[in-house]
Amino acid sequence: MKAKFWILFLLNLTCLLVRSETEGEERDAKVEEDAAVRSATATYNDILDGSLKMITGKLEDPIKIRKFLNKHFFTNKVTMSIWAKAIKETELFYNFEFQEYDLAVLQDTLRNIYKNILDCDGDLERSVKKKKHLIQHSKCYTNIHAIIVAGQVEFGLPTGSEVGQARILSINIAYNLMKLLFLQMTQNLVMNVGLNPLAITKPIIDSAVEMINQYENVGSSVNSTRLSAIGTVRVCTEATFFFNEFDDNCSPEPVKQDMLLYVGGSTSALFEKQIKVSVKDTMSGTDVCSMEMKTTPQNPKEKIASEMKAKCEKARASYTNKIDRKIQEYLSERTQKIIKALPTLWGRSKKKLKVNETKSHPPKK
Repeated sequence: MKAKFWILFLLNLTCLLVRSETEGEERDAKVEEDAAVRSATATYNDILDGSLKMITGKLEDPIKIRKFLNKHFFTNKVTMSIWAKAIKETELFYNFEFQEYDLAVLQDTLRNIYKNILDCDGDLERSVKKKKHLIQHSKCYTNIHAIIVAGQVEFGLPTGSEVGQARILSINIAYNLMKLLFLQMTQNLVMNVGLNPLAITKPIIDSAVEMINQYENVGSSVNSTRLSAIGTVRVCTEATFFFNEFDDNCSPEPVKQDMLLYVGGSTSALFEKQIKVSVKDTMSGTDVCSMEMKTTPQNPKEKIASEMKAKCEKARASYTNKIDRKIQEYLSERTQKIIKALPTLWGRSKKKLKVNETKSHPPKK
């Protein structure tokens, strides 16, 4: 019996070990698969974090910055492009679509910048080893800054338009990150070949300060644009006449057609009335609250309307808080992160550094 017991025990143990080894191999394969997926795609926040790390860090290799720009800012791969992420998240967040003309203008601006970069260097990695060629490249890169600044008109935050500022924000952040990455790359190139970096250092500081000044205030535009789309509680009285519904009192005054039916009070009591109370998010199309009930002698209009209105006001408050939390999370992962990171470029003693006059951009038509 003991021998039989140990044989069965060893067989079970062998099965467990084989199964455990198989499960381990499957887990390892899943980890490798997940890693491959992550390496082939990137979120907006992944690219933002990577950009800030390169902009504020002490990276001395301009080639790494150039590869990062190619990978996320000058690429036709949707899964890796920061522009694709910015457009998609903006359209989802505000429930609208960019127009073909607007996207075409933005694309042409980026193509022009990239073309000028390519004109400056046929092969950056090869030229790094040749100081004479690198000096020429560095000077050429310095001149591209003016082209990027000119192109920023299309990507800027429009003054006087809260909706425009909110909708362009993710794209504006991406463009500013691209600009700072390019400047940081150019500064590293210039320093490596012994040229004076002042012509690049000042634009870096000015651009960073301008971003901070703008992003400290843009949150109010995002809040206003998104929260104003949540409608107030709307109470309607509907009267049914021969199976047709008519709005009686959604507006301050009933329509003239319905007033004729109520003259003398002879008909209004003979037909059913129904109270409808609703709240709608016009941006997402969500029915935040929708209730209706018929009036009866025991439940007159005033009582029904008051009870349903109180419930819808509560639902609206809860929904508004939920949207507000999403807004704060959105800003925290973007503008607030930038505001916190960029002052490291000039040190704590200059945290309150301001530019004399931040550049404004005309509202988009």
